[in-house]
Amino acid sequence: MAVTVKELLARTYLLTTPTSVVNPAGAGSASGIRIDKCTVSNPQTSNYILTAYIIPSGGSGDNTNKVINGVVIPPGTTYGCPEIVNQVLGPGTSLSLIADTSSKLNVGVSGTVFSG
Repeated sequence: MAVTVKELLARTYLLTTPTSVVNPAGAGSASGIRIDKCTVSNPQTSNYILTAYIIPSGGSGDNTNKVINGVVIPPGTTYGCPEIVNQVLGPGTSLSLIADTSSKLNVGVSGTVFSG
């Protein structure tokens, strides 16, 4: 089994539509992706809200798979997303992050990819 530590989502600003880390299903996909770090920072001067889902293959983001439910990120702070760290995305599973206002919260995700 090959194990690779990698940046899963390069630092980017969240939108009001999902920004996702996806473990694709099918041949050549990882057998699992463990989220090792997920940080969301707010460099703005107002509060903004973060919501996140871990969505099973073929599913959609709803209350049954919500893992962060509207956490307020105050100005000048960084949130370490303890609800997401150490979660494993199986084949076809995705992590979706959404902000209440586009281009205000900055996110980065890294993890370990297991394949083979």
